[in-house]
Amino acid sequence: MIKYIITLLFLLISAKASILTNDIYWFVIMLFIFGVGIYQSGYLKENFRVFGAFLSLYLVFVLFRNFMINHLAIDFLISDIIFAFKFIFLSFLLVSILKENTMYYIVKVMLYLTIISLIFFSFQILGYGDSIYNYSEKLGLSPTWALQGHTNFIIFSYTKVLHEFRNSGFVWEPGAFGCFLAITMLFNFFNNNFTFDKKTYIFIIAIITTFSTTAYIALLILLILTFRYKFPARYVSVIGVILTAIILTTTIPFLAEKIMTQSETDLVSLGDIETLSKYYDDMDDQIPLGRFASAEFLYGTFDTKLLLGVSNAYDDIVNNIYNVNISNGLFDFIAKFGIFGLLVIIYKYSKFCLLYLPKKEYIFYCISILFVLGFGEPVLHLPFFLTFLFLASYDKSKKNNESEENINVEMQDV
Repeated sequence: MIKYIITLLFLLISAKASILTNDIYWFVIMLFIFGVGIYQSGYLKENFRVFGAFLSLYLVFVLFRNFMINHLAIDFLISDIIFAFKFIFLSFLLVSILKENTMYYIVKVMLYLTIISLIFFSFQILGYGDSIYNYSEKLGLSPTWALQGHTNFIIFSYTKVLHEFRNSGFVWEPGAFGCFLAITMLFNFFNNNFTFDKKTYIFIIAIITTFSTTAYIALLILLILTFRYKFPARYVSVIGVILTAIILTTTIPFLAEKIMTQSETDLVSLGDIETLSKYYDDMDDQIPLGRFASAEFLYGTFDTKLLLGVSNAYDDIVNNIYNVNISNGLFDFIAKFGIFGLLVIIYKYSKFCLLYLPKKEYIFYCISILFVLGFGEPVLHLPFFLTFLFLASYDKSKKNNESEENINVEMQDV
């Protein structure tokens, strides 16, 4: 039972949508997870060696780029170090306790959270959104960054007007919730050998309720991966490509239309950014740059510095130019840790996926899913996604009868 609680707390923190993201709650939860790990002898020497080795390389990296390349104030280096112990270490704690069963617990807890989201979403579309909002506001559990109309009561988020008929789940907005669901679906397929079980259908239904372009495209790629895995004959790949083209151009044409509209709007935003800056400054708000505008703005601002990244606190530099809201998660991650950092997480993610996929061709689909999710939402830096840095260290072949028996016992207790 305790491992379910740990996983739940980990997911709620990763969502960054509630009061739990405040530093004091974050620290208490990390301390609790660490205490459980010590009590259950979950931290062996080899576990600490994994994180110690990673931390050493990480510190060398941020020290080098801060003092030798970017020449930034010490505050930026401190932000990078805090990120390592606040975000990366949290991911390490979860994986080092759950080990090869990490995916199992994530899928199980995500299933519960998804069902809860569907229940509250049903109330939303039935016209009870205001009741949800008013009740949540009275609890006062929303994060400090909460915008007007946004509310959260730990296990569910709701934003009036913007997402009145979209499912945000326990995450800050529908698109981000779709990212969590897509990766959870991938985990579930790894667990059940790409079988369409009840959990799969529940996750698919939840993704549909997000009405997120990002989540929909990720789901399509995931279904193509499943199709290729189930029917690995060479000619099937051609069929898969044809089916993908048909689906994208005819069945859900609004995806391409939305992408084109977004890119056109972004070009207008960048071309008139001076006027927008004055307007949003008067409104005491940020300029909401779209996916494409965010990418172009960051590239134009940092150029070759994006090879190694700037800093976890790069937004302090950006805001001195224009007070913008970056929405492209891929370039947000690159601005934090560079193309080099992105390649590291892709390598670790690919290495993990190879444990469950028989062909390297399938890794292309997995990487495509990660790119789509990252381009759509700023999620790659969250602890949930940073677990990929450590998951590959626990080969599924290490799973033994004892661990499976432990799971069965815990399932009976829940």
